[in-house]
Amino acid sequence: GGGAVFNEAPDNLKPLIEKYARLNGLDPNLVAAVIKAESSFNTNAGSNKGAGGLMQLMPDTGKMVGVQPSERFDPEMGIMGGTKYLAQMIEFTKGDIPLALAAYNAGPGNVKKYGMTVPPFDETQNYVKKIMGWMGGSTSTARSAGISAHNAVTTAKQIGAETAVKASNAAGM
Repeated sequence: GGGAVFNEAPDNLKPLIEKYARLNGLDPNLVAAVIKAESSFNTNAGSNKGAGGLMQLMPDTGKMVGVQPSERFDPEMGIMGGTKYLAQMIEFTKGDIPLALAAYNAGPGNVKKYGMTVPPFDETQNYVKKIMGWMGGSTSTARSAGISAHNAVTTAKQIGAETAVKASNAAGM
């Protein structure tokens, strides 16, 4: 699997990227691109704002996705938490990948504040452009791909729920 950016990831990170991308219904190439943008694949990366690890989780964001502040620098925990948060942002933007990246970078509150558009911050605008460029897609293609992925995940969840209901009914629960 993978893609151009995924192939740039260090070999020890590739299985983790694939595992957590799959668990969260994400493209491994997108996960690798976010890691490259956030930390250049450096597990020990930190920021002046207090973010840390491969996917630069803030302490509070990490806690929201089940990662303790000290665990953010562990490659597996960092990727587990970051992919979970990225998937939540894609859910929040209904499958709009560029907007989800903006939310990942600037926070969902800022995306909402600017009417569900990419906030007018240079850092965020450049972040989205950079990642979309690495993904080799225009934002519109990514948007439709993201929406179909989002719909597929939603459908799978619904089918799963219906199957669970049928199974429990069959079991006479």
